[in-house]
Amino acid sequence: MKKKILISGIIFLFSAILITGCGGGGAAAKGEVSSLESGTYKKGNNIMFVYKTSQPDIKSVAVTGDFSQWKKDGIPMTYEKGIWKVVLSLADGIYAYKLVINGTVMMTPPGAEAIAPDGFGGKNGVFEISGSSE
Repeated sequence: MKKKILISGIIFLFSAILITGCGGGGAAAKGEVSSLESGTYKKGNNIMFVYKTSQPDIKSVAVTGDFSQWKKDGIPMTYEKGIWKVVLSLADGIYAYKLVINGTVMMTPPGAEAIAPDGFGGKNGVFEISGSSE
């Protein structure tokens, strides 16, 4: 139990530090999750994926892409106050990704910094990680 609380605390602190350091200004810089918009927030090799929605029928959101070998179930995001988010640490590179809604629907991520064809008639979000970028 203590280990679970400690891990939860570490994740919370890391998220707060990442939100503060990722820019975006305003309330997000002060750690107010509800002020985040859909998209990606980067600091060094860390990236936070954010999906903001008020749709009550969405029960799960995950992110999948080059970094997860396009696994259908993706990497689960956590939900708080209308915001789905997850933080990953990735090697330098250019990555394509999509959101997985309710375990079945692959969606082009709103707020992606770039969009590219996925080769199947749809579109991927694209981002670049460079450890020296802030």
